Amino acid sequence: MASMTLRRCVVAGRYASSSSTFGSKQQQPILIRCQSSSGRSSKPESLLDSAAHYYSQLRWRIATSLTESLSKDEQKVLLGRLNIENPQEQKGKSEEEIQQETKHSIQEAVAAARAEEAQKLTAALKQQQAKLTAEAEEATRKRVENELIIQQRRLNFETWQKDVEKDKEEKQQKLVAEKEEQQESFYQEPTAISDHPILGTAIVDLGYKRIHITSIQVLKTLPVWKKQRTYRHKRAKDMAEDKMKTLHLGMPGIIALYEDSKGALSIIDGQHRVAMMTLLEEKKEAAEDQSEFFDLDSILVEVFPEDNQQGTDSSSSETSSSAHAQEIFLEINKAEPVKLVDLPGIKLTEKDRKVINDGASRLEEAFPDMFSNSQRCRSPHLNIDNLRDALFASEIIKRHGLKSAKAMETWMLEQNQKMKQEYTSETSQKAKTVTPSALKKAIKYDFFLGLDSSWLYA
Repeated sequence: MASMTLRRCVVAGRYASSSSTFGSKQQQPILIRCQSSSGRSSKPESLLDSAAHYYSQLRWRIATSLTESLSKDEQKVLLGRLNIENPQEQKGKSEEEIQQETKHSIQEAVAAARAEEAQKLTAALKQQQAKLTAEAEEATRKRVENELIIQQRRLNFETWQKDVEKDKEEKQQKLVAEKEEQQESFYQEPTAISDHPILGTAIVDLGYKRIHITSIQVLKTLPVWKKQRTYRHKRAKDMAEDKMKTLHLGMPGIIALYEDSKGALSIIDGQHRVAMMTLLEEKKEAAEDQSEFFDLDSILVEVFPEDNQQGTDSSSSETSSSAHAQEIFLEINKAEPVKLVDLPGIKLTEKDRKVINDGASRLEEAFPDMFSNSQRCRSPHLNIDNLRDALFASEIIKRHGLKSAKAMETWMLEQNQKMKQEYTSETSQKAKTVTPSALKKAIKYDFFLGLDSSWLYA
């Protein structure tokens, strides 16, 4: 394992130790705020003003700090494997492009969602917002450290393999004793590489997948697979509240991870359960009696590795990896109600997907009492996943030329007013098609889009 030296970083008013080793158990978790080359912080004024730029810059600062002792070439190769780019090279890219390239981890998503909530509070909560921003930095630091450990280990292993192959060719004619020694050396390293540097030793290796037991501390630092369904913090909070009532049942099911040909891990199924356990971890730490909580350090995970026969640098390998992950995602979700809008491979650009997702979220925030977590909710309620799917299926963006989430929200509010007139006018015939209780609640909260779906095709 290559030893790496960390430069001195400003840590909560004092200096952290200047030396550390990847994977060292002695390393204490610290909040790193690395300074830029100019000596001034490059952090944006607000985390939410430019979230993608913020995380991109933050990952670059932390990653370059942790790999400072490497040569420029080694550092470039290692950071390239993690898709960490110099912010100076991203000046020509839009916020949406950077956001598409930067995958978030559950811990980052939780921190960002909380920061968004804190931003809406009064000036008296600014101190809390600063704390949440610090959590985002800590989340990013832990994620980058984990990824660096994996990639450094794989780089060492790949270099070792090349050296062994070269050595075998040169020593083909030597004594049998030398060959036996070489074979012993050859088989030691693959055994070591099977002990995952982040997840630990596999309980069982079935070839097509491995089973590990890991902790929520590890899981919450992992990024979500890029084509996963949209992370919804409200859903995670509701799941955590419900789970508090059934802690004695433990954690049913298993979290599914995908491991690409470079060894990078991502959550392919279970992102909201991981977020739920992240919130439960906080509740456990704050509880006087922690005995009622199940063990958050023993979470069952299954890892689906990518076949690495084609190598790690070819574009065909990356395409194959993406297709393999997509097949696994679809296989896992065959028995679950995955919406059409969330399926990989559909004809929907990332920009239009963002317009639909953010537009639906805006409407939910405006009328929280009229949205239900259940996809089988009754009139006059809406479910946000059903709404997103309906907006996609009815081709609202194409038919009305909606270019932003704000435009989507404005259009839906206009339809809400039209529906209000149709259901509340003295000569209304539509009022007779719904139950009195549904109409009464729609009038109470001034929300009529859940009474019927005709507005989607206006």
